[in-house]
Amino acid sequence: MLKLFNSKQNIFGLDISDKTLKIVQTKKSGDKTKIQAIGRYKLKDKVIVNGEIRDPEEFVNSVKECIKKPIFGSITTDLAVMSLPEKKCFIKSIQIEKGPNSIDDLIGSEIEKYFPFSKDDIYYDWEIFNEYSDYYDVLVSAAPKYIVDSYIENASKAGLSVVAIEPESVAICRALTKKAEKKSKNNEAPTFAIIDIGAVETFMVISSNSSIIMSMGIDVSGQEITEKIATTLQINESQAEKAKIICGLDKTKAEGIIYEILQEMIERMNSKIQSIINFYKDNYPDFPDIEFVSISGGGSDVNSLHEAIAERLKLEIKDADVFTNINEDIEKYSDSFTKTHNLNTDVLSKPSKNNKKSSIVPETISSKHNSSLSYVTSVGLALRENL
Repeated sequence: MLKLFNSKQNIFGLDISDKTLKIVQTKKSGDKTKIQAIGRYKLKDKVIVNGEIRDPEEFVNSVKECIKKPIFGSITTDLAVMSLPEKKCFIKSIQIEKGPNSIDDLIGSEIEKYFPFSKDDIYYDWEIFNEYSDYYDVLVSAAPKYIVDSYIENASKAGLSVVAIEPESVAICRALTKKAEKKSKNNEAPTFAIIDIGAVETFMVISSNSSIIMSMGIDVSGQEITEKIATTLQINESQAEKAKIICGLDKTKAEGIIYEILQEMIERMNSKIQSIINFYKDNYPDFPDIEFVSISGGGSDVNSLHEAIAERLKLEIKDADVFTNINEDIEKYSDSFTKTHNLNTDVLSKPSKNNKKSSIVPETISSKHNSSLSYVTSVGLALRENL
């Protein structure tokens, strides 16, 4: 939510994670928003670790390559809105009592009560989402200066002008909340939860009437799921990734071998999700109940994951509509997201206690995989100036 300068020009969103860079540029055509470009670049190991740039030179070169060779369209600007990893940000909904001083002064005097940093060591931003007679409901986000400064410095070396920097959750909520559309029973933008499952980070954010109420981490990631399959079956990560996508939590696939491997991990995730929902109900009693849960992120491509979460939470679970604010037929660039995965089930023969694999009937199973959910953050970033 840190805005560096005003811009009415075209911008593009740059989503930065430990594993990949993803870019999306949108464009306005009359009152419609369309896709100008989509890009993705796989980072080398340890270029970014735990959200911190460890190899600046390689990072700069990677950004340049990602921009130069998009998978769809072309990037036509050097103005960027960048994401900050959720684990490096602090987001909180707070109440600020009205007083004679400006709202900015009031928030500045309260900031250190809510975030584990000195005010001098962070950048912060805020927005009022409810106003009452004697207080405001305010969403405050903050991030350490050393992280923000590092991202801006290295983006500049890659030839970019950074318009703004936002937590992932802010961009995701923008992407998934339909502009000017009332969807909920009380004729306001809906109250819903988003579970964003990334390669190395998963978090849950709750949004009400187009504002973030809270965000919390979940200690299960897409990479962890893949590694669990690879380690248990003694296969490489490429095979494990395919097994996750094709078989996942479907008991009918490959005799339910992957389902059995992932049971404990998915139960741990479901337990954390339920505890976050309970925390929301207990601490925000004046806000509406959650109407549904959207699943997003590149790590969410686990077959039958929705059913496993829905069974536990007793809530409607659905895929996030990454393109809800895009006013064109997404089929025109669907090839950029779609890939067919093939897997020979012989590699999934589960090792027994004596380290010998029990055989299953070998067959090749396939699945078409759409990776568009992994672009939700970059879409939200790109929409900052176009909504």
